[in-house]
Amino acid sequence: MSTKARRTMALLRAATRAWPLAAARLYDIRPPNRQLTISRGPFFLARDRQEWSLRGSLHVTWLPSPTLRFHGTITRGSGMPEHGDGWTLRIPGARPATAAVTGVTWRVRGQVSGEIQGALHLGPLRPVRAIRLHVPNFHSCVGAPTRSKVGGGGYRRLTFQHDEWTIELDQTPDADKIAESLRIHGGFGVAHVGVVTRMSGSRFTASEAEDILTCLRFFLSFARGFWCAPIIIEGLRNRESLVWTRWLSAPRITDWREVSSWFPVKGATPAATAFTGFRDLWCQVSWRNQLRQVVHWYIAANMNTAAIEGSLVLAHAALERLAWTHLVVAGNHQPDAFDRKKTSTQRIEALLSSLSIASTLPSTGMADLATWAKTQGINTGPWAISEVRNMLVHPKRQATLMQASPTVRIEAAHLALWYIEVTLLALCRYNGSYLNRLHPGPTVFDATSRVPWMPDPPSG
Repeated sequence: MSTKARRTMALLRAATRAWPLAAARLYDIRPPNRQLTISRGPFFLARDRQEWSLRGSLHVTWLPSPTLRFHGTITRGSGMPEHGDGWTLRIPGARPATAAVTGVTWRVRGQVSGEIQGALHLGPLRPVRAIRLHVPNFHSCVGAPTRSKVGGGGYRRLTFQHDEWTIELDQTPDADKIAESLRIHGGFGVAHVGVVTRMSGSRFTASEAEDILTCLRFFLSFARGFWCAPIIIEGLRNRESLVWTRWLSAPRITDWREVSSWFPVKGATPAATAFTGFRDLWCQVSWRNQLRQVVHWYIAANMNTAAIEGSLVLAHAALERLAWTHLVVAGNHQPDAFDRKKTSTQRIEALLSSLSIASTLPSTGMADLATWAKTQGINTGPWAISEVRNMLVHPKRQATLMQASPTVRIEAAHLALWYIEVTLLALCRYNGSYLNRLHPGPTVFDATSRVPWMPDPPSG
């Protein structure tokens, strides 16, 4: 190796040592969706003053959704447990958990299987200084560099901050390989590990962190375009010493899908700052429940769970809810005048105008919708999506829409989803770049644009 090459390598190693230490992934899912065993040994099932002792295992199965399941052989107890809900499962060192018995068989001894409903808490719920999160199926994206404990880089970090809380979400070096495997097999894979701390470094309880974790779940889901949230939550005495673990059973998270979202994977570090504004909205009484509902409708529409027609209806409802909350509940518009004297189109147009988002019907990526709108005398985007939505839900008007190309409905739904994304980003006071679903690039990851309310940088 030449002197110049050795010097370059030395500088690289020195730079790597200066990077912050990444959170380690403790639970690996390889190949994707392989069963993960949590514990083996004795446990107890009880209901209606009856109790059975069993010996077996507790494990996570990933499909169709991550679920904690148990299977064991009866070692003490009369008769056999009955199928159904309402059981209490006790494992040494864990808090009692609610469970359902799903299978009972008699071989040499009785065999019982079932699943935990909600969560399983292992260890004492004492105050901690950090919480570690394992997050499946988030974007494989480019963040700030970090290093592993054993040396070497390749990790990437996104930082979410608000008030007293900091959340560092570290992406493992094999994130792209995991994503590629999930594209083939589907299911779940963990390539992101987060650490939640107070900026002061002080201790906190699990209940004190519950709200920030719920807010993070909704933000990650909005960023991902489907339900995305931690499934393993661990309380740490410092950043490493384990105090307690909460395993979630059948949480609301989505198996791997190829869906569009606004989150710019190539510029993820600045995009993470949108969390601050999202959290600000979350902390307002007028916004919290509305934000939860809007994200719920947005995800259902984005995943096309009710076909393209259902997606448009849900997206349109989300825009109406955003308009009402922003302009009436949190604004200065009078409820009666806003609701009765304005049409759906006018309400959405007023929402966009208040956030410096143009209402003109986009021509790029909306060719069929623009052509159809022109034949109907429609000249704005909100008017177009409202008219298509009205023709879908009112039977006597469906014939007019059915004569148009099916692409009209698809483009109207995509336009409504785009309006939701840019509206929420504007409400979050985000001024960076985003993935614009209306201006696709060579791949879904390359459609990066500046948010509509920010001027383009000067050319040259």
